Amino acid sequence: MIIRSLKTKITVMSSAILVLAIGFGTWVNIDFQTRQLRKLTEEKVTILANTIERSLNIAMLEGRSRDVQRVVEMVGTHNKIGVVRVLDGDGNIIRSSKIIEIGTQSGIDMTGINILDEESVLLEDRNEHGEPVLRSLRPILNKPECFHCHGPDQRLNGILEVDVSLAEMHGEVDRLQKTMVVWALAITLALALALSALLSRLVTNPITDLMNTMSRAEEGLDVRAKVASEDELGRLAHSFNSMIIKLNKTKKKVEKLHYEQMRKADRLATVGEMAAGIAHEIKNPLTGIAGVVQILGRDIPAEDPRKPIIKEVLEQIDRLDKAVKNLLSFARPPMPNLTSVNITMLMEKIAAFLTPQFNKNRVSLTKQYTPGLPEISGDPELLQQVFLNIMLNANQAMPDGGEVSVSVGTEFVPGYMLHRAGVWEDRDEAEKEGDRHEVVCVRISDSGKGITQDNMAKIFNPFFTTRQQGTGLGLSITHKIVEQHGGGIAVDSEPGKGTTFIIYLPVVREGITAGAAA
Repeated sequence: MIIRSLKTKITVMSSAILVLAIGFGTWVNIDFQTRQLRKLTEEKVTILANTIERSLNIAMLEGRSRDVQRVVEMVGTHNKIGVVRVLDGDGNIIRSSKIIEIGTQSGIDMTGINILDEESVLLEDRNEHGEPVLRSLRPILNKPECFHCHGPDQRLNGILEVDVSLAEMHGEVDRLQKTMVVWALAITLALALALSALLSRLVTNPITDLMNTMSRAEEGLDVRAKVASEDELGRLAHSFNSMIIKLNKTKKKVEKLHYEQMRKADRLATVGEMAAGIAHEIKNPLTGIAGVVQILGRDIPAEDPRKPIIKEVLEQIDRLDKAVKNLLSFARPPMPNLTSVNITMLMEKIAAFLTPQFNKNRVSLTKQYTPGLPEISGDPELLQQVFLNIMLNANQAMPDGGEVSVSVGTEFVPGYMLHRAGVWEDRDEAEKEGDRHEVVCVRISDSGKGITQDNMAKIFNPFFTTRQQGTGLGLSITHKIVEQHGGGIAVDSEPGKGTTFIIYLPVVREGITAGAAA
């Protein structure tokens, strides 16, 4: 929408600022020009009153009293002068450019005006027609040269009143205001259009090009943004191009890695099928061999030196049997038989089973369970295998003793941390939608030697092991079982400080089944 456009927002805000700034400047200018016109008008009226007063004084001093009225009438004929009057001290009109007024009261309110102390008093008033006038009241003082007619006792011979129309000044002010307003609007509009064009060229168009490039980048990474300047937007385009180049390189690496993983998966599938066939062929004879060795061992006395050899043979047969079982579990994992599982009771059962081995290896076990844990939907035997594998690995990681701690509680985790039907949920979409799930969280920590960063990425790979003995399938099977239960597994380790395995298993509420059961 237009109102959401950055260009529109900046233009509107800038135009508003321009209107305020130019409007304020226009108002100040109009006020200044009005006061100048008023001052000029007052000066003109004062000069005019002075001139009339001098003319009247000359006529009166020369004894030409009749000429006083003619001077007043003549001056009053000027089109800019409304009326000229001579008043006595009581406000009576004794001379006037309008003869009909002579002998009447002027009606001027002299309250608060001490005409004797003023050289000239200027008043803005309205005449009998309601038109604005600037009225000058100038005292005609009784000077020594006037004593022969007026006597020395009075200070004031009269008051000269000159009314000048303000219509021309007001008209000039109105024209000035209209002209200034029109210019202000024209300047504001021109600046707004210029700003809009400038924003389009320097901001909107580069941003639009960059957005279009980003849209094309969603379809493929072989795009580049145009760099038209070296300002902030230009540097942003440079950064975007640099990011696209790095993403393209990363994409190629991921595709290569994915291809290698697919090839590896195909090989593993082939190896798994072969291993399953070989394991199946080995298992039955191995069981027979174990039975025969046990029978032979019964006939050998305890003090016979062959007895330890028979025991060692049986242990090696047992180790081979476990390896065969692991191969079969990895190649043909059983489908979980889901029932309601109480994790606390299951962990207690496993702890009781492992306590003798822990004690033998000087490993202490601490447990912490949150009361009232909800049940999960799972296969107790397969889950027992998960926790046994991890805790046995912890025991083997501490040959000189140490500590294993188990804590079980509930958490709410993002959906991308859980497994659904063999496909990991999209992390970005899960975070955007706020998708969170309640899980039972099992943390198993040890104080062993830890796992190096290089090995962290491989520990769930089939056949990967750092021990001389072992098939390297334990954690791979563990990972697969957790996935089958719709859960997730994470590892946190630091060399020399121990390892923590975190298993998330979804809580089942009101008939909701685990993702793996689908």
